[in-house]
Amino acid sequence: MEEFAKYGLYTQAELVVLASDELVRRALSGLSFKAIGNLLARRAPSLEAANVLLDALQGRTAEDWRIGYLFGCVGHELGYDAVCRILMSPALTSAGSWVGPALVRIDADRAGKDLARILSEAPTRAGREDAAWGLRVLKWRHGRSAMLDAALAGRVDRRFGAEMLVDLGIEPTTVMAWFSSGEVEKVCLALEVVCYGARQPKSADGCCWSYRERRRLVTRARKLIARGEIEPKPYQRRDLRYDARHSSMMWRLWEWARQLVRRPPERIVFTPGPALLR
Repeated sequence: MEEFAKYGLYTQAELVVLASDELVRRALSGLSFKAIGNLLARRAPSLEAANVLLDALQGRTAEDWRIGYLFGCVGHELGYDAVCRILMSPALTSAGSWVGPALVRIDADRAGKDLARILSEAPTRAGREDAAWGLRVLKWRHGRSAMLDAALAGRVDRRFGAEMLVDLGIEPTTVMAWFSSGEVEKVCLALEVVCYGARQPKSADGCCWSYRERRRLVTRARKLIARGEIEPKPYQRRDLRYDARHSSMMWRLWEWARQLVRRPPERIVFTPGPALLR
């Protein structure tokens, strides 16, 4: 056990008996920060733990993204402004999806407007994209429009923005209107949205498109490509081909299900076709 502790690895039994501030100290320097974060999230907010994190932020003794993530796990209101400062810091180079959702965990009622402001004003792309992750977790009613403005203005990577818009429930009619707008940025963003949405199943938490809506959008994108109005990238062609194979498989399964309802079992004919054999 001592050998593992040298590298910041601890067992659950070792961690559960520690106070929250001591847990934070170990998470700041060790490899078990995620396990410790999950443990802190199940406890009541701790002022002592929040003060340890504030000292670490002022003393630059740990990565900003790690401190921001742990602020969210601790959940004390003292960390709210500190997390906003981390996202707005010009020195932030990599935050992943750790810091933005931390703001939501501390105070979901305030987080929407602040995340939208950070998405618009943060000096680094890392800060803006991490704020977008927070909006995705929050599912704020104005998050979609804030994300759209950021994607069209180039404040976030276009592909990343498209993924966030699909996860935030962008309407298929809106995407179809972008294809007809004649504006280069909107047409390119629409293609990214369709390519990502083509790979997502309909679900309550993710893509909200039905099978028919997805097919209409993919068909429109293919027509624009065939006419030479859009020059797709290799991964976009791959995504659209994936949708073609997936749609072929789903159509055959649908036909088989209809036969199952209408015919006796011994008369059902199911031909898998090339899509299912790949």
